Amino acid sequence: MLRNEDTKRFDFSFETQTGNPVYDDTNEHRVLSLLVEWRDRWYAAQKGRGSLLYTVKNDRASTTSQLESYARDALKKATDEGWISNVTAKATRLGLGRFVLRVSWQNPAGKPGSTSLSL
Repeated sequence: MLRNEDTKRFDFSFETQTGNPVYDDTNEHRVLSLLVEWRDRWYAAQKGRGSLLYTVKNDRASTTSQLESYARDALKKATDEGWISNVTAKATRLGLGRFVLRVSWQNPAGKPGSTSLSL
């Protein structure tokens, strides 16, 4: 999966000679998948894969730290498997019940990556 810089959307990319899929080294798709997947909700999903971000329903004083903790916890799997390192998560309250979660990491080569989710 590669991100199209013009549309900011992910798309499949295939090698021209073999037809095999080509993946970039940012691990952005892996990070986003782990953040938006509901933990242990799908029968075929790996145990412990996904996040608990979907469980945050109420806006409290502790919500930003809860979102940050859930994001780091979801990405622990990718960190433990060596796909990413140096994960940071920062949630910012935009208004009542509205947040933006900014996540950054490094790939195995040390290249930084980041993404954000509106919640």
